[in-house]
Amino acid sequence: MTIYFVSRHTGAQDWALRRGFAGVEIISHLKDAHIAALAPGDEVWGTLPVNVAADVVNRGAVFRHLYLPLGEAERGLNISADTMENKGAALHRYHVQRIE
Repeated sequence: MTIYFVSRHTGAQDWALRRGFAGVEIISHLKDAHIAALAPGDEVWGTLPVNVAADVVNRGAVFRHLYLPLGEAERGLNISADTMENKGAALHRYHVQRIE
């Protein structure tokens, strides 16, 4: 089983390391080659465009969205791992499917 944690933000990468996600490959971008290699039972964690999340699920993998409640002024900033923990960052599983 392969697990990717996808984030280009160092704070999110640090947060993942603090959580002790053993065996998780931390990458800044999920490339087409990553998606093509996914198999049932693999997981992708992070924040992805909805069409990419659907591609992940379509390959039989699990998608867990990185939930981080932020105010409008905080969006787009590189949030620290401490701030992420204080704001209740979490991974939530989603099933995303293109229907048209």
